[in-house]
Amino acid sequence: IMGYTLELLFDAGARDAFFTPIFMKKNRPAYKLSVLCTEDRIRAIDEILFRETTTIGVRRYRVERTALPRRFFEVRVPGGTVRIKACEQPDGAEKCYPEYEDVKRIARETGKSYREIYESAKTAAEKS
Repeated sequence: IMGYTLELLFDAGARDAFFTPIFMKKNRPAYKLSVLCTEDRIRAIDEILFRETTTIGVRRYRVERTALPRRFFEVRVPGGTVRIKACEQPDGAEKCYPEYEDVKRIARETGKSYREIYESAKTAAEKS
């Protein structure tokens, strides 16, 4: 149920969603579901939460977000192309992050490890 619910939340526009194991009153084990979304997606997210989980209430908190400037580009690695997200750090340095789905696809298609494809893409991106 939990994995399926996460998929639905992301399909509905959640920016992020995750479960945290917690203990409720009377020491009952449970999971806290946290969802980050824009205001225009709240109703769609609520519908999923009430339909797919056992919750009978939702608590909301506004949050602020600071995002680093970013750019996107592609690099070639043995076996295919990987999209890269490059984020500019406050000191001007840049960090590159290969796209998970591209790395996963190439690893499956080539039989190479995820780590090998990821590192290859990261190295190629840092040379760009």
